[in-house]
This record gives sequence, C-alpha cells and structure tokens, in this order.
Amino acid sequence: MLATCLEWEETLGCAPTMTECDLEERAAFEDQEGRLVKVLRGSFEGARCPPVAEALRVCYMEYSPLRLGGDIIFKLLGKVVDGQVKRLNS
Repeated sequence: MLATCLEWEETLGCAPTMTECDLEERAAFEDQEGRLVKVLRGSFEGARCPPVAEALRVCYMEYSPLRLGGDIIFKLLGKVVDGQVKRLNS
C-alpha cells in the first residue's frame, strides 16, 4: 500500500520534495472529492514518514477492524487517483 501511494504521487505529478500537492489546481473538485484529496495528500506524506508508516503497518497487521477500515480507505483513494489520472489525460 505504501509503495502504491508513492506510485500515485509520481503519477499525479506530486513531487516528494513539494510541500503541497497541486491536485486541486489541476481539476475542479466537488466537496466530497476535496476531502478525499486531503486524505490522499496525507497518504503521500505518511508513506514517506517511516514512523508513521510503521505505526500504520502495526495497526493494520494487528487489528482486524482497523484493517477493514484501511482496506476501504485504500480502495476509495484508488478511485480518486483513477479519476484524477483520467482528468489529467483528457
């Protein structure tokens, strides 16, 4: 999942050295998409922060209710990324 977040970051042109991803400037978002983009940005940051990534790994591996929630969030973020890739390519 962390590797996928880093791939999404690269695909969407959000360089790891940038302090803020410019996704919102590239496409118009509805309210719900805007919130999910914030979650996506947090995923990009968390994937590059070893203590956060390790904490998420432990929560995900040790607690099945959190794993289910993590799977749902990851699936939603995948749909957000797919939508953004389509917008960027059109």
